Amino acid sequence: MASDASGHRVLVVTATFPPDGAVGSLRTLRLLRHLARSGSDVEVLTISPDTYRAGTVTDPALLAQVPDGVRVTRAAAIRPVERLGAWLRRGRTGRAHDRPRRSSATVAEAGPPPTRLLSIRRLQRACSALLSVPDREVSWIVPAVVRGCGSAKRTGRPDIIYSSGPPYSAHVAAACLAAVLRRPWVADFRDPWARAPWREDRFRFEKRAWSMLERLVVRRTDAAVFVTEANRADFAAHHGEALARRFHVVPNGCDAADFDGLVPRPSADRFVLLHAGSLYGARDPSSLFRAIAEAAAAETIDRGAFRIRLIGRIGIPGVDLPGLIRQLGLEDLVEIIPHMPRRMVLQEMLDASALLIVQPVTRVSIPGKLYEYLAARRPILALAEPDGDTAALVNRSGAGVVVPPADETGIRHALAQLLAGGVRRLDTDPSLYDGALRASELGAILQRAASRGQVHGASSSTVPISTKPS
Repeated sequence: MASDASGHRVLVVTATFPPDGAVGSLRTLRLLRHLARSGSDVEVLTISPDTYRAGTVTDPALLAQVPDGVRVTRAAAIRPVERLGAWLRRGRTGRAHDRPRRSSATVAEAGPPPTRLLSIRRLQRACSALLSVPDREVSWIVPAVVRGCGSAKRTGRPDIIYSSGPPYSAHVAAACLAAVLRRPWVADFRDPWARAPWREDRFRFEKRAWSMLERLVVRRTDAAVFVTEANRADFAAHHGEALARRFHVVPNGCDAADFDGLVPRPSADRFVLLHAGSLYGARDPSSLFRAIAEAAAAETIDRGAFRIRLIGRIGIPGVDLPGLIRQLGLEDLVEIIPHMPRRMVLQEMLDASALLIVQPVTRVSIPGKLYEYLAARRPILALAEPDGDTAALVNRSGAGVVVPPADETGIRHALAQLLAGGVRRLDTDPSLYDGALRASELGAILQRAASRGQVHGASSSTVPISTKPS
């Protein structure tokens, strides 16, 4: 049985925390429940909801999952870029109302040439990228460090600091706090950072900045945690064996108890393929929609008895997914729901005929929702790299079928299998998705790091805070 962080004071630094409804919040919540049960004194340092970025999906019901006794300290993000952008947009709107209307011909003649327009847009992108390193939560770092130091001065220093990212600004803030407070620190990487394959189109200066910050984090942290073995191996290969001795793998998971009280209600006369979660970055399901259009044209899919439901935000760079759906004539087969409360999403998983995962390009990460899919015990269609960790988990669990993301023929065959009932769920080993087990493993890592800190340094309750080097 893994030891826990019993009796220790833990500071959790994360930019993703309820009421933020992102799936990254759930891993932190599971750790908090474990720490609370083990008798730890826990404080969470996170972002004030009134300074969330526009478009952040919130789920206030998640606040009820924060254990009693956990103190939540919130720091406001400053967001100068967003404020400046809003001010400029208001200014342009006002000037547009004052200007006399011009004909389309006049506008075309007066408008900037296409090359110049592209240059202006690239310059705007570069300025935005420069002001968003390590990510768009960068303006939260200084307020978080100030609030964290203030809290430590009032209540005493923590025994251990834990940070979770992305957003990776949380790791940078935690690095500053660990240095100022002279406390051990564990950094949890829920996704790749500097070498994330879906960021290949970014500016070179961004990649260099991420690499520098990533190296700073893995050099300064007492332990680094990864959710997949492939990501741990990538970090080990890049940063060297000496640092790799501090690296650990604690997979993601889910709370099977979240499904308690929900009863599956699958449709008897309609096959529903469900994707629960945002589609962003490289998660482009265009090949799936083309395969569905081909199958519908060949009448291997009955248009009256098939639906695909997408629950979550859609923001894939350079891809107009609703436009593609219209172009392929699939409006009657596809339903897009921007947001739904988490409890309702879990019910949708149970009611679906099959569940969809879209994980192209990367081999080193597993979407958090896959663990909920396993707990829902519905067949899974995974559009994922065959030699990646997502495919390995689906195959190991016996939960469904894996198809390369761009293989339209393979997708059509997989859909035919699913529609014919040829992909049936086996009883998946619960340890593959048991979030409580994973939280206890994280707790054991925190326990060891905190214990080493107390051996090599004085207790946080007896030593005053100092910014001088120890």
